[in-house]
Amino acid sequence: MDKLVAKIDKLTSHAVSNDGSEVTLVFDAKHVGELALLMKTECLDDVMAALSQAKAAIQSKRGEPAAQSKPGVTAAQSKPGEPNNQVTLTVPKNWLVSADLQMHDVVLLIFNHKTDAQSGYALDADTAKKMAVGLVKNGDAVLAHKASRAVAPKPKEPGP
Repeated sequence: MDKLVAKIDKLTSHAVSNDGSEVTLVFDAKHVGELALLMKTECLDDVMAALSQAKAAIQSKRGEPAAQSKPGVTAAQSKPGEPNNQVTLTVPKNWLVSADLQMHDVVLLIFNHKTDAQSGYALDADTAKKMAVGLVKNGDAVLAHKASRAVAPKPKEPGP
């Protein structure tokens, strides 16, 4: 099946349906004119992830620094001359852990399995075990922190 290809010059507008189930992106496309793409809102995370990965790849090829972090994402700021310590964080829709015992003898860690935003890592066995310990330790810390906030007394409001 052939893909429809249009050279996009710019995004001209976007809109969300009244019920919030669909998003329309309108582009100015060379030789086509105005091109509207209508998609279900469930696709947005995958589209955003794909665009972020494409942008990072472009910046890497150009030798440019990583993009500034987005609101709600914590990233350490680097100073000129120091290595870039910024990182873009996303929450995967799903993940998969498996062992490749047939060819490479590695543990496979795959995020957004069976989606267009799928990405994965191959870890040697010792690294995978160390990561598992770190994940459990930090997961416990987050859960303990959430629990302490849930039971913490709320500050009293000043009286009249």
